[in-house]
Amino acid sequence: MKLEIRPKGIDLGTTNSEIAELRGSSVYVFRNAEGVEYTPSAVYFNKANSLVVGREAKDRYELDPDNAAIEFKRDMGSETEFHFVRSGQRMRPEDLSAEVLKSLCGDVQRSTGEIVTAAVITVPPILTCRRTRRPSRRRNWLASSTPCS
Repeated sequence: MKLEIRPKGIDLGTTNSEIAELRGSSVYVFRNAEGVEYTPSAVYFNKANSLVVGREAKDRYELDPDNAAIEFKRDMGSETEFHFVRSGQRMRPEDLSAEVLKSLCGDVQRSTGEIVTAAVITVPPILTCRRTRRPSRRRNWLASSTPCS
C-alpha cells in the first residue's frame, strides 16, 4: 500500500492566512470553523488564559490590546517579544506565527480528518533572506512539534 501525501499550500499573511491544496487542476481553499476561507493572523489570551487565534483575536485587539497581538509577522527575525499581560506570557513573532499555522492545520483536520504532514509556506516578502531563514525554520518547527487538535 502506497502512502499518499497531500501537501498543502499556506499563505501566512501579515493580516490574514489561509491553507489550500491542489485537487486535480483546481485549488481548494479550506474553510475555518466559521466557514470562512481565511483566518486573521491574530492571537489573543482570553479571560480563561486560553489562546485564541483568528477573528475573535483580531476583534479583541481593539478592546484588549494588552492581551492580543496582530501584524507580528513583520517582526519575525527580530528580537521583538509580545507580552500578554493577563497570562504573563511573552511570545516571539515565530511563536505567534506557529499558533496561526497550527490553527490552519486544525481547520484541515476538522473538515477532513487528515493530519497535515507536508506544506509549502509562503516566504514573507517584507523580510530579507538573512532575517527570514532562521525564524522560518523555528516557526515551522514550532508548528509541527505540536499535533493539530
